[in-house]
Amino acid sequence: MEKSIENIWTEGFAGNEELLAPKLDALYKKKSIHVLEKIKRIMRMDNWGLLPFAVCFAFGFCYAGHWDIGLFGASLLIILFFVNRRWISALENIDIKADSFRYLVDFKTVIRKMKRFYTLVIAIGYPLAVIPCYWMGEDFQRLMAEVEAWKKILIVFGLALVLSLMGAFIYWSITKLMYGALLKKLDEFIADMEELRA
Repeated sequence: MEKSIENIWTEGFAGNEELLAPKLDALYKKKSIHVLEKIKRIMRMDNWGLLPFAVCFAFGFCYAGHWDIGLFGASLLIILFFVNRRWISALENIDIKADSFRYLVDFKTVIRKMKRFYTLVIAIGYPLAVIPCYWMGEDFQRLMAEVEAWKKILIVFGLALVLSLMGAFIYWSITKLMYGALLKKLDEFIADMEELRA
């Protein structure tokens, strides 16, 4: 039987191979663009949300009589807003004319770099942001005035370590909550397209 089911099946798929690949590529491109646009949209909304939060933070602490803490915290949030804009711009500037697989891989690479950057910034920056706020408080200054110098160093180091770990944990938890499902889909698209290209 020359025209066995196996032969017909093989020949049919071999004949449609050239037609099938572009269609699958177009389908993955359409699905992935939807996911990537959603990730960028959430990032933009999240970033713009920092500005009203910075204003509320400043006014809240200024109203409570701690204008130094209010302005310090608001300044850090505004700096974070501009840093975020650069990362969002990096995602926007990925060459969309490249093939869809390359585009997804480049997008994931930028996301990975962004997560590493923010983990490092929060691990170092969170203690540097919070400890001065404590130090500006009268209660903290009064407490530290009664402590020996070596104990002050130990307390500040311990507080910095706790804040660093806590900040990194909060960042990873929020990132997973907001972007976890979308990033998982991105990984699945890349894995599927790798199989198709193999």
